Amino acid sequence: MEKTATVNLRVNPIAKQRAESVLKQLGIPMSTAMDMYLNQIALVDGIPFPVLGLDKNAQNAYNNVNHYAVEVAHEVQLYLGRPGKDYCKVC
Repeated sequence: MEKTATVNLRVNPIAKQRAESVLKQLGIPMSTAMDMYLNQIALVDGIPFPVLGLDKNAQNAYNNVNHYAVEVAHEVQLYLGRPGKDYCKVC
């Protein structure tokens, strides 16, 4: 897919530097990592990792949605004939 949208962000410079260091080791440009992140948000219909500091009800709701998203992702992988790893860390 063609990449024509622009996103301008203000981020913590230390967090940016640390992330760039990790991404460099992985050989992934920051723009690709951000594209991957945005696609994961759309795929799981939420933040693709546990968000700490939520109250109990919000955390339970997040876990339920995340669990469902992981189940759907597994089903898609099986349908495509590419069984994936178990990525769910909250189930």
